[in-house]
Parts: sequence; C-alpha cells; structure tokens
Amino acid sequence: GLPLFHKEGSFAGFMGVCMDVTDQHLSRNQIAFQADILQNFKDSIIVTDLEGKIIFYNRESEKIFGYTSQEMLGQTPQILYPVYNMSAFEHTLTDIPENYNYNDIWKGKHKKGYEVWVDITTTLVKNIQGQISYVLVIAKNITERQIIEYLLEETGRIANIGGWELNLETNHLT
Repeated sequence: GLPLFHKEGSFAGFMGVCMDVTDQHLSRNQIAFQADILQNFKDSIIVTDLEGKIIFYNRESEKIFGYTSQEMLGQTPQILYPVYNMSAFEHTLTDIPENYNYNDIWKGKHKKGYEVWVDITTTLVKNIQGQISYVLVIAKNITERQIIEYLLEETGRIANIGGWELNLETNHLT
C-alpha cells in the first residue's frame, strides 16, 4: 500500500486495495486436480481439436503407443492407427452429429512397430457455449485379450485337424 501522512508530516497509515483471490486459487487447484486425474487415468485419453490435431495425450497413451506427449501434440492420430484412413475422418469432424458416440476395437501401432489392440470410445466435447470443440478418445489396451482369443481360436482349429472319434460300441476309430 501507499503510506499516508498528516499535514504536519506524521505518519497516518497506509492506503491500499485488497482483492479476494480465493475463487481464483480454488479454480487453479481444481484445474490441477483434474489434470492429475486425466494424467493418471489407467486408459489412454487423447483429445483432438476439430481439425484432428492432438491437443492432449496422457501418460497411459504414452505407455500404450510408445510416443511421448511432446511427440504427439499437434500430430493427428494417423500415426497411432496407420491402417485406418484418418484423413477422411479429419475432414468430417465438423459434420459429426451432436450426439455422436463411437465404440469399436481398433488395431494400432506402437512406436517400436508392433501391433496394439485398443477398445476405443470416441465422444464429442462441447464448450461452455454448447458448441462442439473437441473430440475425446478413450482407449483401453486389450492387446493381451486379443492374443488370448486368437490363440484359443487357433488351438480349436488345430484340434479339429486330424481329429478322430472312437465308437465305444464297435471299438472302431473314425
């Protein structure tokens, strides 16, 4: 504050302005809290703008796909899902219906080149004004499950090759 003096020059006090910043402090804490939750969520969370550019990429995304957040920000998901035609997807982002939700199993690619399977859910996110502003993609790594299902199918297929049946009444193999 500013020091104030009486006419004769003696000190009278201070003049200042106070502003209550409690709400701003609470808002910053709330934002930090939410960021911590998103970063530590056990599924991949990727957010793109309406041009298809990645603007958020959490730690689990880094684990699943091998790319760091710094490598992915500003990129498109095409790097992660090279077998899909993402350019067609990017051009239609602004034409997606407001109630759009998409669920599917996709084959992605890790930075090191191996396949990863993810169960994805895609949802549109609206801003405060109610306008669609972002695309939220949550992906659960199901690679292990897909491998087990494949191995079970193959085991069943192989078991049928060269299989035989014993007729217990006639003691005859067919």
